[in-house]
Amino acid sequence: MSQIDLKIGPKIKAFRRQLGLQANKLAEDLSISPSYLNLIESGKRKIDGDLLLNVCEKLNIELSDLTSKTDLNLQNTISEILDDSLFEDLDILGPEVKDLVSTNPKIGKAIVRLGDILKKKIMN
Repeated sequence: MSQIDLKIGPKIKAFRRQLGLQANKLAEDLSISPSYLNLIESGKRKIDGDLLLNVCEKLNIELSDLTSKTDLNLQNTISEILDDSLFEDLDILGPEVKDLVSTNPKIGKAIVRLGDILKKKIMN
């Protein structure tokens, strides 16, 4: 299996975000440049085994969390976004999010982008 099939980089980014960890801090902890981490997270560079294990250690995750084909990271990120008080009256449950991610991953990614935009607007 190749990294492209597994989308390891974006999963690393999702786990990092779930922890509220800045890319610069993770890059520093991994002794790599922030730009190299960005390339990995965007799927433009492959990650070697030693660095992959180090990432798992720093993010406190198992290697299988990054190599499973189900996109648990997207599912978790969407759940995090939908936990906002803005959506509390909708009562969206975990199985519904899982179903969305498995059947419409592009819509899930769009929700994540909208969530990122919302966070930026709130902070400004």
